[in-house]
Amino acid sequence: MLIPKELEDAKFGIICLTPYNIKSPWLNFEAGALSKSIDHAFLSPFLFKVEPSEVKGPVSQFQSTIYEKEDVFDLISSINNKLEPEIRLDIELLRSTFNVWWRQLKENLDGIEARQEVETETGYQWLHNPGEIANIELHIKCNKIWIITPSPYKDLQDTCVMSLVKKNLERGVQYTVFLPLSDTTKEVEENLKQLFSENPGQLTIKEFPYKQFQNLAPTHFLVLNPEETEDNPLRIFLELPIKDRDYWIEVDKESAYKFAARFRRMLEKKPPASKKLENNGHVPAR
Repeated sequence: MLIPKELEDAKFGIICLTPYNIKSPWLNFEAGALSKSIDHAFLSPFLFKVEPSEVKGPVSQFQSTIYEKEDVFDLISSINNKLEPEIRLDIELLRSTFNVWWRQLKENLDGIEARQEVETETGYQWLHNPGEIANIELHIKCNKIWIITPSPYKDLQDTCVMSLVKKNLERGVQYTVFLPLSDTTKEVEENLKQLFSENPGQLTIKEFPYKQFQNLAPTHFLVLNPEETEDNPLRIFLELPIKDRDYWIEVDKESAYKFAARFRRMLEKKPPASKKLENNGHVPAR
């Protein structure tokens, strides 16, 4: 009964919204419980790495605080104004104190995102969305990445993918991209070379007969540190081959070694010489 009693006595409420809980069903339930005890004017969702346009449902009716210095100060000012007069701080003292501590607060909050690997938007630690995969990819030690993609043309239209690659190039990551031969292969290669134009030595493109590729890689794979070391452990993620794309899982260690060995054999195997087009428009061999 302690929590309901505390809610009754509360004068101000903050609902922390993150990319991982914004779609959680319990969020609106708890927001509703808070709104019964606290005036709507003193109930504020705090948007941490969340855009205002992403806030849906009952929570959207409240005035949100954006993760920016002045907006956070306005939130603290509102809390201060709600205090009893004898303990309320003068606005100038509040501002000077806030300015002193803002940098440390921001560093601590940003550090939460950098360390984030456990919590997921789906609620399952083993099920990730692309944003979570990107966060993992950027915040682990990584010197090489293999990308195995059945639909490279479509993937290269994704600005998030291009932005992620550029960030990894800045830290010296070497890329190997596995491509199935098709009537769009040449255009895909040109787009890749353009993306890597300032870092051509960090890109290797490997092409494979379409049928061979489909048999060995029917879905997307992301291989981090294919040449595992003590400091750079092997990790492999694959996209679930379901109708609703953008759900990824990390395979266990034993499976990761098997997948890595499979893709390494693909790299070492010399493709045949024929370049004739099949009836389906794909180039079956080289």
